[in-house]
Amino acid sequence: MLFSLAILLFTSPAVTASTDLQANCTGPDRVYNSTSCYVLVKTLLREDAAKGKCNHYLGYSGHLFHIRNAAIQAVAKQLISTYSLYTDYVWTGLEPINSSTALTDKNNWGYYYRNGTFVLPAYQQPWQSGQPSGSNRAFFTPNGGVISTAAEAGTTFYMCEYEEALKQTVTDLEKKCANLTSSLFPWYVNDLCYTVHPENKNYTNAKVACNDLIGYNGHLVHIRTMSELWVVEALRSAAGVEYARVGMEQAASSNNLDQGWYLTTPTDQPVPTTFLPWATSGNVVGQRTIAIKAGYPKSFETLATATVSPFICQYASVTTTTTSTTAKTTTTTAGATSSTKMTTLKSECMSKAGSHYAYSSCYFLANISGTQADASDYCVTQGGQLASLFGEDLVSQLGSLFLQFSSVQAWIGLKYTGGKLKWMVDNAPHALFENIATPPTGSECYALVSDRSSPNEIENPRLSPMACSALLQQAICMKSDHIYSSYSVQGGKKVIEAESPESVTTEIDSSGCGARCSEIIGCVGFNFNPSDGSCIPTKVSPAMPSLIDGITSYTVQVESSWNFYERI
Repeated sequence: MLFSLAILLFTSPAVTASTDLQANCTGPDRVYNSTSCYVLVKTLLREDAAKGKCNHYLGYSGHLFHIRNAAIQAVAKQLISTYSLYTDYVWTGLEPINSSTALTDKNNWGYYYRNGTFVLPAYQQPWQSGQPSGSNRAFFTPNGGVISTAAEAGTTFYMCEYEEALKQTVTDLEKKCANLTSSLFPWYVNDLCYTVHPENKNYTNAKVACNDLIGYNGHLVHIRTMSELWVVEALRSAAGVEYARVGMEQAASSNNLDQGWYLTTPTDQPVPTTFLPWATSGNVVGQRTIAIKAGYPKSFETLATATVSPFICQYASVTTTTTSTTAKTTTTTAGATSSTKMTTLKSECMSKAGSHYAYSSCYFLANISGTQADASDYCVTQGGQLASLFGEDLVSQLGSLFLQFSSVQAWIGLKYTGGKLKWMVDNAPHALFENIATPPTGSECYALVSDRSSPNEIENPRLSPMACSALLQQAICMKSDHIYSSYSVQGGKKVIEAESPESVTTEIDSSGCGARCSEIIGCVGFNFNPSDGSCIPTKVSPAMPSLIDGITSYTVQVESSWNFYERI
């Protein structure tokens, strides 16, 4: 019987299941390898223009190809040699990570995705001898199978990669975006469609000129993170314009370039923003609008409202107002309501394995070897910061989540300095955990530790003091929504912060107050008085201990005219 079964297994034809991507990845210019389809395009383009042209297969967030291992290196070499020439150059997705680090540092190069995020190469890259040089783009050639750098303005062929792991449902917006005229340089990413208008308009006219897609409300592009800046800068470069207006405006003339800036649309209330990567020169007090400018590194420059310039638009799949925070309201207790809204960050975070969404923030584990300071710098390059744990429950939640993949010893943004535990991103006093003892001398920084092999459940997971110079292999980063996606409301309550309270401002509504809170690292709630618009963000809430080491961290007052909003 066993012999007959063996004969049957040996003689039966093999049946290979293929995915949609694998089945459609056919032709002399493309090849399917492992779980990706690679497409070689023999059109001379600048690297920034090539990024937006990877649209052969919608729904896969196509990007310039990554050399992850020797097999992919060999596949790229073979495809280029057979479909084109052995000596041809082809753009890769490899770019510098940090503009303040030398371009010749091999550790300062990462592979970028379509949305501006990147991964550090786990495979030793086949750099040509003497490379990388002082240029900020990288190409691959079969002649030697090596990578070299080239100037941003150079043109060459390019290769796109489409990954099975990035597959998503193709939306109506993605289809319409892909069908727009190439003169608009359309680019679909993160459920947004971007377009560039090379024609010159002043701010007032440009603000109402984003009408490329029927049925979608457009507005001048909003930039809140380095990843978004990466996308928008690529569009500016692809269009070949030196300046491009964005949807950012200073509310009133000010002597301080770093305050009073808002993200604007033609119809919604402005939303405060503090993401201002200024150029080293060219910024003028009193010029109340912003453009991105040519040059490396990517940066903003002020622009007078009346100055004419090209501009960049964006369109979202769902038409929403920038200040709305409520989608569904239910009564929970007397005088209290809760609300939940799905945002882009929340949707992406909840759909990505290994990420955790809580307190309007997305927490994710990053594999990066370095000190706590190195980990903090890396998280910033990802458009976030080293994690501040807004709730004590996050220790067990994050520890349990990341433990599913491996043992964890990851930096967080907690440090003992000046005799107090503080969140290093804003030097705010630590006000969350009651039972963390003063760390031993020489171990003033903290990591979240979760050991898969530990028999002691009490010790797993936990926060553990570490030497700040220790080289850990992981970090926990976080990105926060610019609006609250989830909150609870306690009517008739006002939370009084005992240490370093925020100043009172006047906001249009509770959404405006929530937007202000979201711009403050460590803000977990806010007091709002609807009668006069008074707003006080706080870094404390009733979910935290009110007494830490015998010191009061906050008090709660009964105030009928005030409401307290808390992240959940």
